[in-house]
Amino acid sequence: MRYWPVLLTAALLVGGVVYGWKRSSRIPTADGAPTPLTRAIEAAASGDDDAALSHLDEALRLDPDNIVALRSRARIYARRGKIDPALADLDRAIKANGQDLGLYLQRLHIYTIARNYEAALRDADRFVELAPDAPTGYLVRTEALLSLRRYEEAKRAAETAHARSKGEGAHGPQARIEVAVRTDEFEQALRWVDEWIEREPASAEAHTLRARTLRGKGDYAGALAARTRAIALEPRLGGYYLYRAYTRVAGPKKDHRGAINDCTRAIHLNPWDVEAYALRGYCRWKLREYAAARRDLDEAIRIDPKAPEGYTGLAWMLATCPDAAQRDGKRALEHAKRANELTGRKEEAQLSTLAAAYAELGQFDEAVKWMTKALEDRYGWHVDKRKEAEDRLAAYRARKPWYDTR
Repeated sequence: MRYWPVLLTAALLVGGVVYGWKRSSRIPTADGAPTPLTRAIEAAASGDDDAALSHLDEALRLDPDNIVALRSRARIYARRGKIDPALADLDRAIKANGQDLGLYLQRLHIYTIARNYEAALRDADRFVELAPDAPTGYLVRTEALLSLRRYEEAKRAAETAHARSKGEGAHGPQARIEVAVRTDEFEQALRWVDEWIEREPASAEAHTLRARTLRGKGDYAGALAARTRAIALEPRLGGYYLYRAYTRVAGPKKDHRGAINDCTRAIHLNPWDVEAYALRGYCRWKLREYAAARRDLDEAIRIDPKAPEGYTGLAWMLATCPDAAQRDGKRALEHAKRANELTGRKEEAQLSTLAAAYAELGQFDEAVKWMTKALEDRYGWHVDKRKEAEDRLAAYRARKPWYDTR
């Protein structure tokens, strides 16, 4: 999974949009009736995105370059996995006002969801160009560089974010901690994150980074406690429940049922959360609830056919299930190839799943090839997953398939 900072996401996709609405949507029409933007915010506040989209469409028919309407519609499109129309709206908004920093933040976030990290980096650089003294630009630049695995440049960007923050706010410490966690410098990350929590004990993002750090150190109970604390601070953000679900299945004592419950809560808060459906499907599969698992993974694909998680989950189940009746190497390979097309054959989860599919078909040379590629970047794996990945490669070299009996 990709750890984009949840609070930054919330700030730019919710707070910024609502702020724009409050400023410009409550101007009544000549007859005193609410404007389409007013109706849109009311619909969104009630959770009716369909109605909000309808009102936003009307607002843009009346004023095609209304930036608030464009960015608001882009937010809903992105939430539903409709990446191309979301980007089209933000392109229009930026063309109308190329100085709006929030538009670049929103677009680079969507580029990150789409795994277009080069484009995300360009928007981060544009933000820095427009606001060179603001730490935010260097934080998002750090994130983009980490996604591109340009670790030394990410470290420099993080140090600049820290210097620009002057010891205030979250973006300076967050950038440095992100780099330290990603490059397995967990002791340093823990010192920095504990300093941050001492200054800002109610920062959910700080507790989220603490959870990641503790998981890296092998303290799964501590990581779970930190996840739970983040949820207590921000109970309306579905991403925190998804993160806790991942933590529940990370350690040696796996809690698949608890992870299913967390994923269900994440889906309740965001019915278009592809990752939550995919992880819930995996957990149901581990509990041998095969039909329910398949429904979740099919739903992930239905929601966003361009997201790899559903295809990856199906391929993994079909290639590595200990129950031979559930395996189908040919179909596993089809799904694994599709997942790798969507990720440019660059991401570890999809590459290792492709290797598993080839191994199930007895094509061990291909399995070794793709598993070796999956292990090229040592920082691409959580510490607790790397040894298992190396064991799978050893099995393929011994011309044996590997089945998921964890």
